[in-house]
Amino acid sequence: MKFDDFKNKFYCVFSIEETNENTLIVNTKVKRRNDNVVIDQVYTKIDIQSTNQWINDSQSIISISEWNWEKLIEQTKRIQLDYFAQRALIEDYYPLNSEDEIEDMYQN
Repeated sequence: MKFDDFKNKFYCVFSIEETNENTLIVNTKVKRRNDNVVIDQVYTKIDIQSTNQWINDSQSIISISEWNWEKLIEQTKRIQLDYFAQRALIEDYYPLNSEDEIEDMYQN
């Protein structure tokens, strides 16, 4: 399927839910445009405390790259979109490439 065909037929909805003080659920749903039915979804569970510690550790001068919550959520979105790109066989769409814009895939 071509990228434009996918965008014309489907859109993604992104949400973050805090299930309790320890866990975030990062969710992407794919909905069909003509009837808004969810046709697929993927979620990622994030342990808040251990992830926060990992982010803090990445702020060290010996760390190769610094992370923050914004960057973590952005990368999670890209991984979830990559899952859909492979599952739907979307041609020439590489959401893991940080130079590619992904926000146009999402609808609020």
